Amino acid sequence: MNRLVACFAGGIGSGKSVVSKRVAAALGWPRVSFGDYVRGVARQRGLDQTRETLQEVGAELVAGNVEDFCRRVLGQAEWSSEESLVVDGVRHVEVMDAIRSMAAPSVSVLVFVDVGRAERKRRVLERAIGDISFENAERHSTEIQVGGRLREAADMVIDGRQPVDIVVRDVVEFIRAQCQYD
Repeated sequence: MNRLVACFAGGIGSGKSVVSKRVAAALGWPRVSFGDYVRGVARQRGLDQTRETLQEVGAELVAGNVEDFCRRVLGQAEWSSEESLVVDGVRHVEVMDAIRSMAAPSVSVLVFVDVGRAERKRRVLERAIGDISFENAERHSTEIQVGGRLREAADMVIDGRQPVDIVVRDVVEFIRAQCQYD
C-alpha cells in the first residue's frame, strides 16, 4: 500500500473535523488540524479563542509564509513524507498546493465535506460557536475559497448530511482505493 495524505475541507459547521477524526481512527493514521494549530498559536499569544480572533490569526499565518505554516501544522504529528496522514481544516488552495508539494512523492487528496448553508448555520448555532455572526464568519478571508475554489479542487465531494458512519465508510473506501495507485 502506498502512502497518502488525506486532507479535509468544508465550510464552518460541515462536520469535517468529526469526519477526519473518525477516518484517521479507522485507518490507524495520525491526524493533524489547522484549527488546533491556530488555537495553539492564539493561546501562546494570550489571545481570546473567539472565531474572529482565530480567523485573523489563521489569515496572518497564511499570508506570512504558507509553506512554513503548513510545515508546522504537519509537524504536529512528527510526520514525514514517507508516512500517511490525515489533515483537517484546509481553507485555502495555496495551503493544499503546499501540502501536495511537501508530501511528494506521496499522493495527496482533498475531501470536501459538503453540507448546505442552512444546515451548517443550524449546527454552528447549536454548538454556540456564535461569537460573531455566521454570516460575518463566512465572509472572512479564511472562508472565501472554501465553497468555491476548494470544492472545485476536491478529489472527492461527500454529502455531509448523511449519517457520519456512512460518510466515514465512503471516505475510507475512497482513500484505500487511492492508496492502491501505481
